[in-house]
Amino acid sequence: MTTKRQALMLLALGILLGAGIWVLSPWLIGTIEPWDAEAPVWGISWLAVAFLGGLAGRVCGVCLPIGYAIGQMLITIRSPFGEFGILGWSFIAGYALAAVVITLAIVGLVTLIRHFRMKADERR
Repeated sequence: MTTKRQALMLLALGILLGAGIWVLSPWLIGTIEPWDAEAPVWGISWLAVAFLGGLAGRVCGVCLPIGYAIGQMLITIRSPFGEFGILGWSFIAGYALAAVVITLAIVGLVTLIRHFRMKADERR
């Protein structure tokens, strides 16, 4: 699979997951807004998305948390000055930025592990 195709697939998956956490939130965690749940479901979901994006092992893995943010923003869009507004989008953007950094760190770790495995295989 090409990197471009993988990036688009991760972006689309992220958008679906991001929209899904908002649409399914009342049934999954009992609150209309996932960030209002008593359990840290929303924060943990960002960590999961960052981890999965990092496992892609390529920089295009950041498309998963970026898509996750876009999906949430699409669902929460009422008006820039409405119920969620700029403040809500700022929270989403902040979590997205943190998730992208975590994703890149995991991509680096996966790349390093692959490198050491290749070196070990060459020695055999």
